[in-house]
Amino acid sequence: MDQHYRQKLFSTRAKLSSAEEDLLSTKDTPKMRKIEICNKRNLVLTIKVAIVITCTVLLFVQSEKCFKRYFQYDTTATLSVKPTGEATFLAFSICPAFEAAYKNDVLDNYGITEKNYQKGIYTPTINPENKSHEDIFNEATYTLEEILMEIKLKTSNQSWTEVAVPFKFEEWDNEIAAWDTNYHQLYGKCYTMSLQPDIAQMEVTQVQVESKINIFVFLHHPGQFNDFNSKTKMHSILGKSLFIDITYEITVNTLGEESEIPCATEMDYAFDNCMSQEVVGKLVTRHGCSLPYLPSKSGSTICNPTNIELREAAFKDYDFFTSNGQKQLCDRPCSTMEVFSGLPVSGVTDDGLAQMKMYPCVGSVVWTLASQGLN
Repeated sequence: MDQHYRQKLFSTRAKLSSAEEDLLSTKDTPKMRKIEICNKRNLVLTIKVAIVITCTVLLFVQSEKCFKRYFQYDTTATLSVKPTGEATFLAFSICPAFEAAYKNDVLDNYGITEKNYQKGIYTPTINPENKSHEDIFNEATYTLEEILMEIKLKTSNQSWTEVAVPFKFEEWDNEIAAWDTNYHQLYGKCYTMSLQPDIAQMEVTQVQVESKINIFVFLHHPGQFNDFNSKTKMHSILGKSLFIDITYEITVNTLGEESEIPCATEMDYAFDNCMSQEVVGKLVTRHGCSLPYLPSKSGSTICNPTNIELREAAFKDYDFFTSNGQKQLCDRPCSTMEVFSGLPVSGVTDDGLAQMKMYPCVGSVVWTLASQGLN
């Protein structure tokens, strides 16, 4: 019996040994060689993918560190004092005062009160000639010639110490100053005077404005009358004279979009144009119409005043987008101006006109914001 089991055991071992030899012998077959090559290629590919993934992860980690370091850099504020002839000079916007913004006799002819008109209620109850809302607005607002009696400058230039600024409509773009019209429901039409560079370089020491009605004079960066954050106003009243010292600071933000409060240099002198176009565009997009105290735009119509819900919704949007909603329409300028005035000294005029004399400081403070950059 034991002999029988031994023979069986030897026979099984022999078979296993023969199977191992057969298996080993197959390694040299073409099929097995292909399998080995494929395995090697897969291994190499896996290693390459792992390297790429590792490098990508390291790149993102390093980039994150870089950005963190960049945004932690200090922003330097460099202060310099420049003569008024070298720094950007003030722009002056002349507007009728609240109480004189519109011609009451004209509005009375259409059955409209000035107070209601300023609140967005512009429905004429009398309109026998079927005048358009634009015509009524233009008829009820003042031209610059109806507002001003005279505007003069004094400079440090010995050959041109006193300069009269032309303001008739046909003389608007002259060698002394350029004029622009801005619209506002509270003031009707405002007129902005920006001095030509050659005149500003003469160091203006006095600006005298004489008007036939009560006015506001807004002082601001050129092209930024509509920026409700950056202008200062002076009130000039008939029969009174005012003498005011003016200083101003200019901030130039060179960081642009990288600034904590992003800004755009192209808006420095074009903010007013942007706002005028974008407010009208926003009202037309939302309501299909605009308001009478906005510049007309091709294809736009005035909201039907008898549709109270539409008129009120349009006026509400107008009020928002010309104040707190400005940032939704136009980028903030990178060059801005803060204007400061001393305590005004008042007097009485002999001719009953409103007179204001402003004395800009000879030196202008300029703040330049910049990043220290990578070290």
